[in-house]
Amino acid sequence: SGVDCGTVVPLEERLPQSTPDPFTLQQTQSRVSRLVTILPGSRNQEVKYNLPDLLRAAAKIIRQCPDVRFAIASYNEPQADAARRLVTASGLAADVFVSRTPELIAAADCCLACSGSVSLELLYHAKPAVVTYRVGWLTYQVVRHLMNARYITLVNLLYSQQPLRRSATTPPSDQPTDDALFPEFPTWRDCSDQIASHAIRWLTNESSRQQVIQHLHALRNHLATGGASARAADYIVTTLQAHQSRPNAQAA
Repeated sequence: SGVDCGTVVPLEERLPQSTPDPFTLQQTQSRVSRLVTILPGSRNQEVKYNLPDLLRAAAKIIRQCPDVRFAIASYNEPQADAARRLVTASGLAADVFVSRTPELIAAADCCLACSGSVSLELLYHAKPAVVTYRVGWLTYQVVRHLMNARYITLVNLLYSQQPLRRSATTPPSDQPTDDALFPEFPTWRDCSDQIASHAIRWLTNESSRQQVIQHLHALRNHLATGGASARAADYIVTTLQAHQSRPNAQAA
């Protein structure tokens, strides 16, 4: 990819300045079991549509990996309450935390995430993740024919050598492709089987997990040069100055 992550990813300036809460890290990190962090999104609709699928995937993961623990990163207390109700209904054991996303990502072996800017945090921490975004059937049918991108995940768009579809008439697939670092499932249906299968592979095959981590490190080191805010400010000032120097602009 020719995209300069230092231009488009101001998170690379903010994240190194944040200090993880040591108490939360102590609660989530364990030497006797592995952690899968669930990131259901920050909007109420995202949590409503995506968390049930992510919990179904978690239930399938634990059947194959019984030593795994789950933690859910909630954006606020109302969403945490909703998450706890869903966890209770599912019968799954999972801890719910509020405003502890960086700590939960840092402590995890891998993550299950709703698509969004959190993927850039996953890149920063070099954390393998499966990404999903569930919408209604009608919305999916309309949007999939309007998209000209092969991916919805920012990290996959940055990593891919071909982020755009070859033909605008060919809708993007909801199946992961070879040059996606994060397997992604933009979908209207339950993809918990596919989500679980990727996480299970990382949890049962350490070399596979480490391979993803190495690619994430390489992408981060290659693109995340910093300076996004300063470059954006310089661009705005330069553009405004150029506009003001035009004869038509002065006459107006």
